[in-house]
Amino acid sequence: MPKKPVTSGARKTTQISVKKGRMFYKKKPVKHVSCEEALRGFIRWLSTLGKPVLTGHNIRRFDCPILYNALKQFELTNQFSSVIAYFIDTLPVFREFFPGRTSYRQETLVRDILGKTYHAHNAVSDVKMLEELFSYCSVNMDLLGKHNFTLDQMIKSRRRHKRGALETVQNTVDCSDPITA
Repeated sequence: MPKKPVTSGARKTTQISVKKGRMFYKKKPVKHVSCEEALRGFIRWLSTLGKPVLTGHNIRRFDCPILYNALKQFELTNQFSSVIAYFIDTLPVFREFFPGRTSYRQETLVRDILGKTYHAHNAVSDVKMLEELFSYCSVNMDLLGKHNFTLDQMIKSRRRHKRGALETVQNTVDCSDPITA
């Protein structure tokens, strides 16, 4: 559950809201579990996939620091790292693949390159469109190799470039006060 109230902009973008300790998606109540239970379930599921590569758009600067802080809180960082190969952030991949663009937002890339629109910031829609965009572009392995990283590499580079950045991001998600359905 979010530490702070969900802003109207975030509600509009994600269609997620919280009212009286209950979470809603598109105004319908959704079941949820504690952050620790969700992380443990995610790790169990990942362990069945044979060391997958986790890929996302802008994950090095946004998603991975949030994930890292949650894993760290429950001392699951090593367990998580042992079940994945590494991460690939497609934002720098697409910056190199399509130089000179004014926007590299995933939604904009999908619209301009695939000629499609979709509900951005919906996890399932984002994944499907990123997969389609990635497949369409046929990015070579050398370029992907330049933009892969592990959690440890992400942590070290963030500490070098921005002291305290991980602590700032930690305030985004509160895993200490789970609310069960």
